[in-house]
Amino acid sequence: MMSSTTVDPKADRFFQDYIYKGVVAIWSNDETTAKEQLQDYKDQFPRDALEYSNIQQNLTWITNSKVDMKLTMDQVKKAEDLAEDFLKNPAKIDKMIMVLKRKESVTAEEKLDYTFDVRLVVAEGLMSRALMQFGLGNYVKGAYNLRKSWKKFEKLFKEIENSKDHQYPLDLVDIAKHSVAVFYFLVSFTPGTLLKVLELIGFVADREKGMTYLQSTVDHNGIKAPLASLFLSFNYLVLPRGFSKKEENLEGARKIIDTINQRYKTGSFPLMMSGVYNMKSGNLEEATNYFRQTIEAAKVITPKPATMHGINLGFCLVALGRVEEASKAFEELVHVADEFDGKAMSALALAACYKNLGRDAEAGELMNKIPGFLGKSGRLDAIATQRYETYKKRGLEIALYELLYFRRDLHHLKAKDLEPMWRDLKKHQPELESNVETKAIFNLVSGTILRGLGDQKMADQQFQAVVQDAKIIKKEIWTIPNAHYEIAEGLYWQGDLENSKSHLKSAQKYKDYEMAELTSNRVNMGLEQLVKDQKAKK
Repeated sequence: MMSSTTVDPKADRFFQDYIYKGVVAIWSNDETTAKEQLQDYKDQFPRDALEYSNIQQNLTWITNSKVDMKLTMDQVKKAEDLAEDFLKNPAKIDKMIMVLKRKESVTAEEKLDYTFDVRLVVAEGLMSRALMQFGLGNYVKGAYNLRKSWKKFEKLFKEIENSKDHQYPLDLVDIAKHSVAVFYFLVSFTPGTLLKVLELIGFVADREKGMTYLQSTVDHNGIKAPLASLFLSFNYLVLPRGFSKKEENLEGARKIIDTINQRYKTGSFPLMMSGVYNMKSGNLEEATNYFRQTIEAAKVITPKPATMHGINLGFCLVALGRVEEASKAFEELVHVADEFDGKAMSALALAACYKNLGRDAEAGELMNKIPGFLGKSGRLDAIATQRYETYKKRGLEIALYELLYFRRDLHHLKAKDLEPMWRDLKKHQPELESNVETKAIFNLVSGTILRGLGDQKMADQQFQAVVQDAKIIKKEIWTIPNAHYEIAEGLYWQGDLENSKSHLKSAQKYKDYEMAELTSNRVNMGLEQLVKDQKAKK
């Protein structure tokens, strides 16, 4: 597998060659080579320790297991502590430089650069642990570490910008830019709690600058290029984008995917993003094949199921109408021993699959077990917790369509996949319209399907019906701001900016509903785009 770890020679490389080879090996699922390259100094030098922890981090991204996440945090903390010790004992930095460069003296510039990198390791470690702590629901610790991290990065970045007598190596500038870009990027998908923390520490987001920094990191192809590629891919394919052209997002994603396929061709990451790209393009068969390949590639790293890839595969199969196959994908996830964000969501989806297949007894039995999966931290399971009570009272007849809407999968499907959904949904129309709450869901979901089928006029009528019932909808509040957003988007593309803005403003009035974070982010970005467009017209 050595071909997967080939690194192009660069004249401006700061780190030793084994670091680059180890990083590429991690992202290529070549764990053996990664360990061979990174293990010699993983207990001695801060950068080596931090990059070695990414072997465990890669496994965590595959399993999404909270057990694996805690193991990753322990390794990151070890690297962080090692870096703190080096900063307290500068002679250790001198010794490290002499060992790595195989020389008996250290220049002032070398000391400055390597000290800067040790400081970067501390800041990177704090940020990494903070984000994982948020993922585990430890918001107080996460907020504390996030604040410390940002303050350190802010200081480091200013030192680079203000340096007149010393030119920092591009590799170090890359790490600083990438890390600041991650902060700039957080507002695109951050939970409300985290967003408040960012605001409290005086952080001002700049998504466009973040994207510029990430792209430069990808172009330079240093040790942060894989992570920068991941963030850029998510920017184009997953994160809320407001009123942006789908074709432009897909083209941006395609360029990144082409790059990562060349650099990390044997890894799970390129396969996963190719799957997401095809899903967003409405190419469900291709997406399904890529997700299956991703799951197989992950087995080189761990025998544990690739949970997030499995969830994507399951919903891809649901969208294709292959519910029996989807149920098998979700069954595997429900039986995973470790706790992971998405387990309760998988169980809900599985129960809905059983209901769709006429296996009512199994659906009821599984619904009785779902409380054991609830009340855990994590965004996906927070949604599942909210929907469980609804489905328990109302039933699971159209639950799969609702989940496809929540995931925004419904918005990217082609007519040939939407037509059978519309036929099935209409069978439930009389029953759903007999109750104002289920009527709101029917109208929102059916409007989305009709728009995908090219009937914008009928789609708008369905969305408007939700808005008209806003005063009498008491439980399914989430449908109202989402309906406002769907109407606003349609008006935007028709050139009616004022009425589009009006609906976005109406959507902003709603708080604390299901999926509020993502919907409000989408609404806010839509408003930002409108303001830019209106200024451009003046």
